[in-house]
Amino acid sequence: MKFNSFFFQPSKLIAVKNEIKKTFPTKSDIYKIKSQKAKEVDLEELLKKIREFSLDRIIYLADSLKAEEIIALAINYSEIPNELYKKINKIILHKKNKFLIKILWNNFAEDYKNEDLNRLLGNLLASFSKLNDQEKVLYNIFKDSSPLINMRKQIENNKITLFDFLEELDLIFENKISKRLAADLFSKSSKLFFIREEKDNLIKIFKELEINNLKEVVENYLFVFKDKEYQEELMYKIKDRLGDPREDYSTAWNNIAHKAKEKAAAWFNYKKLKEFFDSITTDQEEAQKRFSYWEKHVDIMEKVDYVKKYLQLFLTFDNFVVVEFGDLGNAVYFYKKDFFKENLAQYTSKYNAVNNKSLKYTYEARNNRNKYVYKVDHRNDWQHKVNRMLKELRLGRK
Repeated sequence: MKFNSFFFQPSKLIAVKNEIKKTFPTKSDIYKIKSQKAKEVDLEELLKKIREFSLDRIIYLADSLKAEEIIALAINYSEIPNELYKKINKIILHKKNKFLIKILWNNFAEDYKNEDLNRLLGNLLASFSKLNDQEKVLYNIFKDSSPLINMRKQIENNKITLFDFLEELDLIFENKISKRLAADLFSKSSKLFFIREEKDNLIKIFKELEINNLKEVVENYLFVFKDKEYQEELMYKIKDRLGDPREDYSTAWNNIAHKAKEKAAAWFNYKKLKEFFDSITTDQEEAQKRFSYWEKHVDIMEKVDYVKKYLQLFLTFDNFVVVEFGDLGNAVYFYKKDFFKENLAQYTSKYNAVNNKSLKYTYEARNNRNKYVYKVDHRNDWQHKVNRMLKELRLGRK
């Protein structure tokens, strides 16, 4: 059976709707129309006129300018030569119009270091007796010569998130002022500001901030939270941007406080340690016992790594390396660091992995004349024996 289908479009109603739009344009429509007219202004010719008038007579020129010419000056403010700012500020203040606040605010979002622009916004906002809610916030921001500090105070005093504040002022994170504010706020704030902000927004901050600003934020984040409070996604984003804090080649960490770097390294070492022992399927009870022991020492480990294929764990300390095996029946081996680097370090990569036997210098471990390898069997009180071994190795007694 064949069914006919049809589509009804109320063309007369649509035509009436469009006519109403033309008759009563929205604020957004007005902004677009005025901005388009301003783009048609010959800016160079306009600036030429401004140069011809002295500062004390510039208001006479202002009275003769059309609305679109004033708007053109506001739109192009950041591109205008500095020596004309005093005259242009006087023109805009003389022909004050609330419509110009939004335009100049958009300029500030990308040119927030422009002191002339900051002063203009402050004076323009102060010239109006009635302001809407958004304009009142802007007035408080530009009431003195420290808009960035005032923006931070607005966030702190109102206990709102950075992204709620940006939305309130029609800003997006991609704006230069937004990123500068994020860097300033999260490099000095308490953990409360991190907790308030949604995780996706924090990831955006950690992903898009310039490296130098990110370093300050990361350092603060690592200090204000305890190791077990770190968010996994944020930590891996930090690693993506700055490199692995456990590796010497990650030079971006050089300008971050050593203690903060150590905390980050310990967190990644803990994750590796847990991954290794969780992957042991033969005897999880024994695996968790060993994990519980080694996690107590994670803060003094330089690096934790493992080869999944053979279940081989490598724990690098300051002057020695410990090799543990996931398979039962294997002892734990302690190698002097220099010896390990020269003879075994290449096998810590999954691409060069070798079997367990190749990692054991058993004969040398039993020979007291050789001081580069020791071993402890996992029997009875092995933890006490390992404690003594760690202590003696760290003190250089072995």
